[in-house]
Order: sequence, then structure tokens, then C-alpha cells
Amino acid sequence: MTLERYWYPENDTGYGFHYYPDTEHYSPHDIERWLPELKALGASWLVVLSKMEASLPEFFVKRLLAAEIEPVVRLVAPTIQPLDRGLLAGLLGTYAGWGVHYVEVFSEANCSSRWAVREWCRPSLVERFVDMLVPCLEEMHAAGLHPVFPALRPGGDYWDLSFLRSAFVSLSSRLDESLLQSMVIGMHNHAFDRPLSWGEGGQGRWPDTRPYSLPEGSQDHMGQHLFEWYTEIAESALGYSLGLLCMGSAVAGDPFALSAAAGTDQDTHAERAVALANELMDGASPPYVINHTFWLLAAKEGDPNRAHAWYSPQEEESQAVTALKGLLKHARAGKDEWPVPEPTTPPADGDDGVEFVGLSQEMKDRLQIRGPERHDGLYWKVVRVEVQPGVQNMSAYAVTDGGTVRFSWADGEHIAAPKDDPYAPIGARQGAASMPMFAGWGAYSAEVVGNSEILDGFGLYGDHLELTQTQHHPVLITFKLVDAGGKDSEPIQPNPPSPSPEPPTPSPAPPTPSPQPPTPSPAPGPPTSYEGFLRPPHDNGMGVHFGLDTTSEAMALDIRRAQEMRMTWATLCYQGEEQLLRCAKMIWEAGIMPVCRQVTPVGRHHSFGTDAQVLVANGIPPYIQIFNEPSDPREWENDRPRDYVQKWSRLWAQKAEEVYDAGGYPGLQCLSLAELEAAIDALGVGSPVWQRVWFCAHNYALNHPPDWQEDVWCVLGFQFFADVFQGRLGFVPPIICGEGGWLYGAYDDHRYPRVEGELHAKFTKHVYKWFRRGKLTGGIPLPDYLFAVCPWILSGRSDEAWYGFTTKVLTIEAVKSIPEFARAQAAAADRSGEG
Repeated sequence: MTLERYWYPENDTGYGFHYYPDTEHYSPHDIERWLPELKALGASWLVVLSKMEASLPEFFVKRLLAAEIEPVVRLVAPTIQPLDRGLLAGLLGTYAGWGVHYVEVFSEANCSSRWAVREWCRPSLVERFVDMLVPCLEEMHAAGLHPVFPALRPGGDYWDLSFLRSAFVSLSSRLDESLLQSMVIGMHNHAFDRPLSWGEGGQGRWPDTRPYSLPEGSQDHMGQHLFEWYTEIAESALGYSLGLLCMGSAVAGDPFALSAAAGTDQDTHAERAVALANELMDGASPPYVINHTFWLLAAKEGDPNRAHAWYSPQEEESQAVTALKGLLKHARAGKDEWPVPEPTTPPADGDDGVEFVGLSQEMKDRLQIRGPERHDGLYWKVVRVEVQPGVQNMSAYAVTDGGTVRFSWADGEHIAAPKDDPYAPIGARQGAASMPMFAGWGAYSAEVVGNSEILDGFGLYGDHLELTQTQHHPVLITFKLVDAGGKDSEPIQPNPPSPSPEPPTPSPAPPTPSPQPPTPSPAPGPPTSYEGFLRPPHDNGMGVHFGLDTTSEAMALDIRRAQEMRMTWATLCYQGEEQLLRCAKMIWEAGIMPVCRQVTPVGRHHSFGTDAQVLVANGIPPYIQIFNEPSDPREWENDRPRDYVQKWSRLWAQKAEEVYDAGGYPGLQCLSLAELEAAIDALGVGSPVWQRVWFCAHNYALNHPPDWQEDVWCVLGFQFFADVFQGRLGFVPPIICGEGGWLYGAYDDHRYPRVEGELHAKFTKHVYKWFRRGKLTGGIPLPDYLFAVCPWILSGRSDEAWYGFTTKVLTIEAVKSIPEFARAQAAAADRSGEG
């Protein structure tokens, strides 16, 4: 179970602070006072307290987010009691809409002071608590937040380890799996003046520790390594780890002592704070530790927690403040290399020689994987089971160093040779034989032809692994050959596949938009001949989606390939300012227009306006696409919310204004006409921003011919969207097809041939010649609003790439054969008969 699914702020140092222990310090003066201090300290997180009756001021939250500081909201209630679900849903929706990702309710539920005396004394405390917590977690999940299991008090009046274990056993049977997997566990890993290594190794290393009893020579969880003890409990109850979210932890002193900082001297406090900050930034903490929140930034005069504040009420700085300000700050290291936490391994069940790890009995029964015939020798052991999100189609793969693989499916046998498979998990992408599972569930097996003992792995992946009648997350299963005694080497740890932009499955044809819808008023005037939009030198409208490798070497190679085909437009996918500036500059200096898309999930805070500023400052035309394919669940930070259209459209409108204010061209991308309508409504037809908006069409044609126009999934599909723009705004913004064309090998509609070889070359050349001839398919005049087409994809480790597992020589040569031209000469060229 990987933990990259959790939200982290940009340039995350891994640490932050608990703000005041009250709900009073959220004025404009407060944010102006503390924001520079937090940035000087290197804080990326701030835990803040919020009342149940009303949210924090919006400006306060958004100023933190704009400064790359993630607010973690703790909702404060006098006692633990059932909450008004409607009120809670509204409050959570407000915070989620502002960009918050973590909200906690019911903190320290294992303390008697958090309950009415009568309720604390009743039986089944944990079950009653879970009854109240479940609706809250469900509302968090529905709002698009990470559900937070609230932090318990270490020790507490009800031993926190016992409380947590009982709660998770109950939650595991009551919550949807997707909710459980997105949940985080709050924690207070106070150091209690013990060594920072205290409790390292968890219960497994210190098995003699008992509640409220610490044998001599042993250690317990009452220290900075509490997260290891909590992780053991989560793995035992769920079979996988969850993220640990620190809600406030004292690095020195007794956090529950309310006087004189519990006798800890300033030097020790500063030394420990620096050590923990360095540990977080250097990537030395386990990957499931999301953050560390120092207790406590500040407290007002008379507050009992004042002894633990890093700043005095007179705003005098402690030694820890001075030490942390002087520390060299950098973003948390090693996130890309974080190992996958090991799942717990239950005993082998059944006598078929295959040990299943983490699979429900229902999955085992339906999967029908059979063990080897020999039970006294080598056998295949399942050593890993892992959820694989974001891959379309259900397939199986086999990893082998042998020859071909025979897949015995319910619909017959298929022989496949090992090849690179970009859609398989990372550990199986090279030299794996793969085969789609056309028949759905049934009896499946795979063996290497000639010698089945060199099969190194077998797995499944895809979006359509069905259990009973409901959608189930796809599951990856990895086998290893072991002897009957169970001896084997370290388990294989495949990573989930990186999501790749792919066309969605064709949907039923949308209703044709009305040819004469009423024109709203007021509406912005159309861009005058689109003169306000910069074009590349020698613009010919021909473009391509560059590969996803943004190293300078790969970028230079793609640029050379594009130049050889005389491309003047290119879609660039990037992550972060460094990649944006370096790659966009290389592309622009080569005479090609970069159309830039930050690879970021919908809902994740990203300053698209800053990206526009970077391009403007460097003289690069600022075409900035804001988010991508909102209807695709893979494009969301968590699961796509039920009201995704409203949430996405509002967020897009906000970001479009930021890009506009920065002098950029805001890019709108969506796949349905309903989404487009929502975006227009969200920005408002009278907004001046429309003067610089452009639309990014994904005109994937599946395997339909160029003249197909029965639904939006055609190469001319951008015309459906143009009709909506014309009807709503009175004009059509520039349209750039940032993805699209024919995927090599597409065979979605069996009434038409597979798109390979000559057909792929012919169709692709046909579209580029629109710009040379000045006419679309069918003789329709080339519209001024169509700026460029950039089909998917120039390079990459896939068979779809023009320069991929195979080089699409026919397509490349067909494009190169188009005579050099500029778009302005298209009509003249057509009249001369050169087309």
C-alpha cells in the first residue's frame, strides 16, 4: 500500500506548528504577524482550532495555502457527542472548497475530560465512539477530504493502544474500503523528555510492555516513535499502513505539565527541535509519517499552555525559534523513493500450495488460482497484494526470463511473448508477457511454454476487476517460487503504475447542442481576429504531445524529432517551476509553441498564476492549461466526488482568474458538454477573462474514420464544444487539441478496422493537411478558432508512442512528406492544387 496518495504542500519540509490553543487569533493582524515567522521557521504545516458553529476566516486559510503552508483544522466541541450531520457536511464542504485537506473532530477521545461523566462510565465506550465517528468520516470522504481518525492522548484514561485497536477492528467492518484507504491517523507523539529513539521498533521489539506497566529494561510507545506502534495496529486490523498525521507534539518536557516548561532547559529544547526538523527534511522518517507538528507556536497571557509556547505573549523568541530560523531549509527528501510498507502476512490457508496475502475469501473463490501439483517441492507463493488505481481495462501479466507464455483464459488459450508493457506495475513493465482478460471472471492460469518453473511473477491490473455486483479496486498479486518449507527471499515489492493520459471509454452519444440557443447578456466581445493570442514563428497548426520524460536529454531529442516533421506546436506536461521554465524555454527557442500543463490532481493547491508569471517573465507565450479531464477519477487527489462538476468548475474559474491576472492565457479542458456549461456558468459569461481563455480539446478518434461525427469522440469532436461556446458567449475561443488523434492499435469499434501501420499514417496526415488546405474533413472551411492539433504521443515507453516500443515509421514519414507551409498560405496552396 503506497502512501503517495496523501496530500502534501508544495516544497514540504515535513514539519510545522500547532497554532494558538484557542479560536481567537484569526484577524488580519494575526496573519500578517505570524506568516513571515512561519516561513522563516520553515513550517509547511499549521494545526488550527475551529469552532463547530462557524468556519475560520477564508482569508486566513487562503493566505496560508498561498504561502505553501497546509492548514490542518481541528473542530472544537465541549464534549464528545453526536454531531449535526448536515451542519458538519456544510462546514467540511466549505473547508474543502478553500483547499483544506485534513479536518479532525473528537480529539483525545480516550480522556474522561472529553466526555460527560455519565457517558464515560457507560459500557462499550469505543463502540459508542465509533458510532459517532463513522458519519463524520463519511462526510469527510464525501467532501473530498482525507478522513482523519482523531489523535488520542498517549496513555490516556483509556489506554490509547487498546482504544485504537478496538476502534480499527470496528471501523474495518463498517467503512467502505476506498474510505479506509484514504484515511489518516492523528497522533500526539510527544517525546516526554525521553531519548528521541525511545520506543523505536514498536511492540514487536518491546513485547513485554503492558498498559500502564513498563517492565524494567523495556520501552513503550510514550515517545517520539509512537507512530511505529500505531502503524502496527493499523496493519494488524486492516492489512496495510495508513498515514500518520501529527496534530501537535512536544519535543521536550512534559506536555501535560502546565508550568515552567516541565523543567526542560532551552538548549535541550532547541537541540531536539533541530534534530527532528533535519530528520524530516532529510527523509529519515518513515514514509507513513506525513508530518511533525511542534507543540506550541504561541499562547496568550494566562493560558495554562503558555509554558510550552515557542513565543512568549510578549512575542519574545525561544532558543528553539532562533535555532530553527538558522537552519538550512529544503523540501523533504526521498518521497519518490519511499518504500512500500510491508503488509501483515496471515497464515497460509488451504492445502493448494498457494499462500494468499491480504485477499478476502470472496476474492480467492472468484479468482480461482490453482496451486502446483507437487506439494512436497517448489510452489508458487503469493508474496504481495496491492491495490492498483487508475488503469483502464483488466489484464494479466507474467514475468519470466523464458520464452513465450500461455495464458489459459475462460475464452481459450492465448500465446504471448514477453515485451515491455507500460501499463503493468513498474516491476513488470520490462520483459513481461501480458494479455487482456476479455471474458471477465473465470478460471485463469499462466505458464511459461516449455518450463513453468521460470515464471517469476503473475499479476492482475485494471479498473474492471469486479467482485459481486459492485466496482472493486483492481488487485495486483505477485508470486514467488519457494520451497515447501516456506523459505524464500525478501518479497517482491512492485509499485503501482503511474497514471498515463488515456482516452476514456466511448460513451453514448451526447445530445446534439441546439443550433440556435439564446445568447446570454451581457457577454464579452470576441477576441478581434484572435490577434491577442501569440502564435509560433511559421505557424502551420501542426503539433504533437511531447513525451512525459522531462529530462533535458529527452526534451532535446523530442524537439529534434518535432523539428524534422516541421511541427510548430507541442503539448508539454511538467511538474514544478524548474521543469516548466527549463522545458518551455527549450521548446520556444526551437521555434515551437509550448502548450503547458502542470501534472497535478484536481483539487490540489497549485499556483497556475505563478506558472504564467514564470513564462511571461521569460518572454514565452503563457498558454497554461488548468487541470485535466475532470470526469476521469484518476485526475482527482482522492476519489472523484459526487458533485465533481460543481467543485471542478468553481476551482477552474478561480484559477483562470489567477492566470488572467498574471498576464497568461487560461486553458479550459473538459470532456463533456455539461462540464463546459458548468465552467461557463462558474466564470460568468460577462467575465473579461474570456478574452484570453483557450479551450483544450482532446479529439480522440478511437478507430473511427476522419469523417465520423456521430458523437464527441471523433477527430472533429471539437466542433460540439465550439457550438456551445458560440451559443453561450457569442464567439468561440481559440481551440488547441492538446491531446487526441488515433491511438496506435485502437480497435474500440469493431465495425471499423484496427488503426495500425498505413491507416494510422493516412489518418494522421489527413488531419495535419487541414491547415495546409484550409479545409476540414468534408470540405468545411478551416475555422479561425482552431489553432493547432497535438495528437498523443511523440515518445515514451508504450506502443502508442511514435517513438516507443516500435517506431511508427510510416506515420513519421507521412508527416515529413507534407510540403513545408505556413497557415496563412493555406488557401493559396489549395487553389494552386498543391494539396
